[in-house]
Amino acid sequence: MIPNNTFMSIPKVSDFLPNNNLAHTPLTQIVRGGVDLGSSIYGRDYQNWVVFYENSTIKVKKETGAVEFSLEVANVKYLSMAFDTAMRITLAWIVDADAYLYYYDTISLSYITVKHPNVTSSRLSLDKADDWFEAASDVIFLYIRNNVLYYRQQRERYEVERAIGPAIGIITNAGLNIENRFQIKVSEITQVDDPNIIIPISLLGKSTTVVGDTHVFFGSSKVPIDLLGKSNI
Repeated sequence: MIPNNTFMSIPKVSDFLPNNNLAHTPLTQIVRGGVDLGSSIYGRDYQNWVVFYENSTIKVKKETGAVEFSLEVANVKYLSMAFDTAMRITLAWIVDADAYLYYYDTISLSYITVKHPNVTSSRLSLDKADDWFEAASDVIFLYIRNNVLYYRQQRERYEVERAIGPAIGIITNAGLNIENRFQIKVSEITQVDDPNIIIPISLLGKSTTVVGDTHVFFGSSKVPIDLLGKSNI
């Protein structure tokens, strides 16, 4: 979870941890996950999983395995995935100008899809995947609507919307950085013919510049750590 549901006014930007640091591709994402779908016996940092879009179908597989999950959805523009503490799939995608969140609902005990209108970008991420933090861990659903970045979290069944701040562009990366802070990168980009390629364009100096690419960064206070009573907040 995000400590006190508060983000820093001046983020402390640092490198993302793997796989949060991978280059953004709109219709493919590699995320860390457990040994099998529905099994968290070895935690959620056991191996790489891939979500991708092919033939109007969202597909999920181990990085070196066969497709284990598929969901037919037409005209997907952006796609993202995360696993909850039970290694159940959570998906977010954009069709036209709307976001859709697919997740396991603990009230109905079934998977449901919820539409979020007028969303131009969305991204899923874990705040922390280590076994030590399972009780406090959340899947974070990030999205941009009307040039404002918002988030919802799993522990509230994604029902509570919280604004983070102004953001123009798309969410290209999200998750912990090497300083143990939850970090979000928003980049203004232009789409090209190949849906797996993005080209950054300048924000005219309105944000932090990193290696010629211009981004807006948002960062939380440090994710709480409580190892044998030792906190590093």
